[in-house]
Amino acid sequence: MRPSYWIEKVIHPKNLDTIPHIWCLILLMCCSITNISRANEYLPDATKSAAQTDAPTIVLANQIDIQSASCELKPYVVTLKRSTGIEEITLPQTGKFFGEGHYVTTEDRFESGDRYPARMDPQPSGYPPPFQCNEDINAHLQKSLARFRSFNPTITFDQLYPDKWAKWWTPEEGGRCGQGSRGDAQLGRLTPDKEMWFMTMNWAPGHSRPAMDTRFLASANGRHAVVIGGYETGPGGDDKLGGVTREVHAWLQTDNDSEVRLVRTSHSPFDRSGFGAFC
Repeated sequence: MRPSYWIEKVIHPKNLDTIPHIWCLILLMCCSITNISRANEYLPDATKSAAQTDAPTIVLANQIDIQSASCELKPYVVTLKRSTGIEEITLPQTGKFFGEGHYVTTEDRFESGDRYPARMDPQPSGYPPPFQCNEDINAHLQKSLARFRSFNPTITFDQLYPDKWAKWWTPEEGGRCGQGSRGDAQLGRLTPDKEMWFMTMNWAPGHSRPAMDTRFLASANGRHAVVIGGYETGPGGDDKLGGVTREVHAWLQTDNDSEVRLVRTSHSPFDRSGFGAFC
């Protein structure tokens, strides 16, 4: 078909009355294309890149200013159990966070057929009760490592989980291995992504504690992570403000003796899931 076919067909005398409609359609299409292009100009660079490459829509907090991310920071009163009694503190607060073991998620399954891992037999020396467990932990760790590499592509297994305890489920402490203080409720709510960005404090019994999936902002070394609380209670030491997973420590570049600032926050408008290594 010759290139001029459609031009000749459109401007044929019998079609002259349709030309205004055709030009309106062309003009409308041009305006739409222009508007889409302009809209992309106002996307944050990381979001623009994700939208154009189908990558996860995640803005790493070390790539943006924490205030411009529109994170809603909220004063928040928490009541903690201490060796000397009950202590009421108001976030934001800065303190040390103990490295937590791993928690059973909605996707974890075990060869024993139970929803929770079996005790190690024999128990590792040097670790008195509560009992330790490592059944099928490697599958859990490999999945967490793969997810974490979306934030740090070069990290190795031993860098993310350098200690023996970091390769075990959280121990039995009045419940089951890998279980938080909400009992079986976590089995239907604690997804693998949530478990990676897990935070806990030693909430005082008889006082209000946050609902499951309550979001907090943990910050250190110019890095930030939106973490979730409400699934676990502890640790009990007075020298710790709370506990976080190895993934949180790895992202913040902290350890058990580092000072981490904790703030109550809503999730960022830039992400879809509402937690993780961003604000």
